[in-house]
Amino acid sequence: MAQQAAEEISNIICNKVIPEFEGLKTTTELSALWRQGSCPGLTERQRKEYL
Repeated sequence: MAQQAAEEISNIICNKVIPEFEGLKTTTELSALWRQGSCPGLTERQRKEYL
């Protein structure tokens, strides 16, 4: 069971998280994404607070 969870987490990181980070290399790019209303992994409240 733990091995399956580890594989699932690894898969998510490799296939979703890392590619997302590669497209956001600067804080300016991240800020622009948030200003467009997109906030992967954040709530709307967090997005507004961080901006």
